Amino acid sequence: MGLMERGLAERLQQMARFRNLLVHVYQKVDNRRVYKYIHTSLNDLDTYRELVAGLIL
Repeated sequence: MGLMERGLAERLQQMARFRNLLVHVYQKVDNRRVYKYIHTSLNDLDTYRELVAGLIL
């Protein structure tokens, strides 16, 4: 196992792809997907922040 769970890594990767879509191809953004990330994925960012903080502190 690496530094984080595979599931978390995959979800963060999907969020990064979505961020790139927001930045570069805004006109193709699916509002349902934005809603999904806001309501289901923000906890993953907290988990990632805590993981990184634990590694550097």
